[in-house]
Amino acid sequence: MSWWLIRCRLTDGEAWTAEALASPSCTPADRAKIQLAAGLVIYPRGRLDEAADRFAESYRLARETDDRQVLAWGQACWSNLEAYRGQLPKALELAAGAEEAALSPNDQPALLAKLGRAHVAIASGELDEAGALLADLEHRARQQGLLWTIGVAAGTHGRVAPLLGKPAEAEIMLQESVRLFDQVDDRWGMMHSLVHLADAAAQLPDSRRAATLYGVTDQLMERTGVSIFPAWQELSDHCQAQAITATGLETFLDLRLKGRHLTWDEAIDLALRRE
Repeated sequence: MSWWLIRCRLTDGEAWTAEALASPSCTPADRAKIQLAAGLVIYPRGRLDEAADRFAESYRLARETDDRQVLAWGQACWSNLEAYRGQLPKALELAAGAEEAALSPNDQPALLAKLGRAHVAIASGELDEAGALLADLEHRARQQGLLWTIGVAAGTHGRVAPLLGKPAEAEIMLQESVRLFDQVDDRWGMMHSLVHLADAAAQLPDSRRAATLYGVTDQLMERTGVSIFPAWQELSDHCQAQAITATGLETFLDLRLKGRHLTWDEAIDLALRRE
């Protein structure tokens, strides 16, 4: 499940889950897990309503079969999704359910539920609260050496910092996120961190580098089929407009095209400012 999501093998994952669900030997317990996986492989492609239906069915089946692990993971994932869909009370309800089903406050689903709470705070404009939640999430993840979770926390925190007028701090956080996502080979998380990093560069301003990074993300989105969450698109559009104003449209487009043709290593070097 996580392999398809992290490696962005989403089409393969969707095909496998469809085939598995159609099997007559698929038990209700199996279906609870597979419906969760099915939601996760369509979520990154912007099919949020369809993913919510999958998560809801997984939850129903997990309750019927008393599968605490699926209840914890499913509600945690669903909480984040509902935050992005703007269903904030539902997101908080699901986060609480995930925390109750998790084995401990440091269990991975509980940490993911905390991320859901942070997304609700961001959507509500409570940026200081979001920052505190993300700092606690990152601290708990560091205590356990959870590289992917640290990357998610740093990346999301790096998105919040520019909203507080701190693009330089954002770049530090996002560069750590890029390093960690590169280490665990998470292309979905990497795409978001690179978009956010390009936005932060546009605000610094480091407009030429921003334009090139936008080209890198174009390439990554085309190759994987993933998309930026709609909640972040308005800010990213604003930052791109800033970069265009600073560089001029022709130069911006030339640099963006250059970014589309960088190798993976060149793209990471650009993101991390490595010579």
